[in-house]
Amino acid sequence: MSNTNRGFDFNNVRQSINRMIEDTLSFANGTLNLPVDIVETEDAVLIFTVPLLGIQPESLDISISEDYLTLSGKTAPDNTYPPEAYLRRERRYGPFQRRVQIPIPVQAEAARAELKHGILKITLPKKPPKTNTPPETSSAPDGEII
Repeated sequence: MSNTNRGFDFNNVRQSINRMIEDTLSFANGTLNLPVDIVETEDAVLIFTVPLLGIQPESLDISISEDYLTLSGKTAPDNTYPPEAYLRRERRYGPFQRRVQIPIPVQAEAARAELKHGILKITLPKKPPKTNTPPETSSAPDGEII
């Protein structure tokens, strides 16, 4: 009998475990965990958040350090109705932070962010591939390589 795991994706298991740990830690320290989708296109890495209810664009902080992107901010509830008027209130509000690894080299200085209909979209252009061209050498007048 073969000892292979057909169809079993260890990366999915690792991601699920990491996500569970992040959720537990965020709950323990009182911050909301921010689910994201990361998409690779031909020329960029795109990051999409879940809808950010009650977020003001000026309360968002987005930073890129090495190969990590950190999103943080604070969502606020709609205070249209007094707290005692709610029969059920399930939406969560408060500070949030999310740090995700970007596995592809990107041009952090060219990053763009757009908040539309509550969805934050971050576009990180990819770095151009490195070329393996040898450095140029110049020749002296007598043919000697310098």
